Amino acid sequence: MRRLALSVAVLLGAIGVPCQAASLTGAKITALPDTRFVWDTFPNNLVMLGVKEGAVFLNPLDEQLNYDLTSPGTYDFDIRLNKGIRPDASACDFLLFFDGRSSPAISATAAVDAVGGTPPFSGSLTYLDLTLTTLRLSTFGRVDEVGEFRAGPDGNVDYAGSFQLTVIPEPPSAVLLIVGAACLAACYWRPARRA
Repeated sequence: MRRLALSVAVLLGAIGVPCQAASLTGAKITALPDTRFVWDTFPNNLVMLGVKEGAVFLNPLDEQLNYDLTSPGTYDFDIRLNKGIRPDASACDFLLFFDGRSSPAISATAAVDAVGGTPPFSGSLTYLDLTLTTLRLSTFGRVDEVGEFRAGPDGNVDYAGSFQLTVIPEPPSAVLLIVGAACLAACYWRPARRA
């Protein structure tokens, strides 16, 4: 009976959960300590958070994000926030939304203008197969790439930053099934008895 229970547990573990696809559908940044200042990627909100991949904005006209993250690898994004006449923030809360959900799946807090290779940040950094691996926000660069409602200069300095998501998929179910079958065979294999 013990061998049967072990076999069932091994088989269930070998089946595993298939890799779940995700789409980046939103981002939101709140300035700290003054939480009145919020930037996001959701249409029709006051202050736009511009998200770029390379030189291209993913939401140039205050549009909803919908970026496919189903392939394994590293995804690098630049972010632009219209600073305008708002006072400098010392830190920020950074939220990422996936698959059209209204609540954030990844949340992090980071210092603004942190210097160094990878500034420290903390929070809930993983969703499904995705991990937030870097986050940076700064006022050092004098860029002007977003306005209140759209990508494009408006005469005000922007906060500039970046974030990186890493997608590490689970092993394919077929491989896990083969490993599970091998484990089952090993459980039931007995050497031939000699007379």
